[in-house]
Amino acid sequence: MREGAAVRRRRKALERGASTPVSLHPLIDPARCVGCGACAHACPEGKIIGLIGGKAQLLDPQSCIGHGACKTACPASAIDLVFGTAQRGVDIPLVSPDFESSVPGVFIAGELGGMGLIANAIEQGRQAIAAVARLDGLRDQKRYDVVVVGGGPAGIAASLAAKELKLTCLTLEQDTLGGTVARYPRGKL
Repeated sequence: MREGAAVRRRRKALERGASTPVSLHPLIDPARCVGCGACAHACPEGKIIGLIGGKAQLLDPQSCIGHGACKTACPASAIDLVFGTAQRGVDIPLVSPDFESSVPGVFIAGELGGMGLIANAIEQGRQAIAAVARLDGLRDQKRYDVVVVGGGPAGIAASLAAKELKLTCLTLEQDTLGGTVARYPRGKL
C-alpha cells in the first residue's frame, strides 16, 4: 500500500472513532522499526498496518484481531503484542496453566482470558475442561459438574469436552448458541 493510501485509511479510522484497538494488537516501536513493510504484508487481514513516514503504523486499529503475524514477520523485533492502550486500559484475569482463575473452581478460556483467535480459544476450552475433570467432588447428582458461561468458541468446545468426559454440563449464552461466532470478522481463525 502506498503512503498516501495508508494516510487516508488511518484518517478514515480516526474519523469513525476507530483509533483504539479492542483486543490483542501490535505495539510498534518506531525507534526500532526499519520501515521494510514486512509486518504489513504478513497481516492476513490486510491494510491494518501500513508505512507512514517510513515507519509502520496501525492504520485501522479496531479491525486488528490479534493474529500476531506482523510480530513474527518483523525482522527488527519492533513489534510487541499487547492488550489495552494508554487511553483504554484492560484487565485480563490471571489464570494458571490449566486456565483456573484466582477463584478456585472458576476457569477462564477464550476471549475473556485475552485469547481472541478461534482456534486458540477452542483449545483453551478443551484444556480447561480436562483440568476440571481432574478435580475432586464431581459427579454429584444434585448439581452440575460444569457451568459454562458463554457459547462462543471456547464455551462450545468446553461444553462438548464436558459431554465427551461424561460430566454434567449447563451452558449459558445470552444469544443463540454460536451467535457470537456468526458475527466474528473474517480470518479470526
